[in-house]
Amino acid sequence: MSRNPLRILLRVRTALVTAARQDLALALAKEVAAERALGAAATTIARERAGCPPDATLAFAVWLPHARAAQDQARALLARQVGQTTQCRAALAERHADAQAVLKLLEKQDAEAALAAGRREQSVMDEAAGRAARPQ
Repeated sequence: MSRNPLRILLRVRTALVTAARQDLALALAKEVAAERALGAAATTIARERAGCPPDATLAFAVWLPHARAAQDQARALLARQVGQTTQCRAALAERHADAQAVLKLLEKQDAEAALAAGRREQSVMDEAAGRAARPQ
């Protein structure tokens, strides 16, 4: 029994789809973590601003640029993660389309094989009917 190369290719493409899904899940998790880090940085600034006593404004003024730098880093990380997630979504869509193309070729091949088998069967039946109709 020979192995159909398209079936092997479909298994490979399906494995690539699974890997792309895993990559997307990881990218989404990292994006969520980056969103939380950005939210935490903003919350820290707001909390410190609200809780800053009047005699500690100088300390707050010294601390604030560092906190804003951390917030900017978190914002930049989030932007990178969003970009990574977008790339992973595109890769998944591409891998899925590749797998679907192979699947459609397999379905076409199977339909053609079924049609050929039906024609062979019909030919055998026609031949048998022709023999039975001939006088002996």
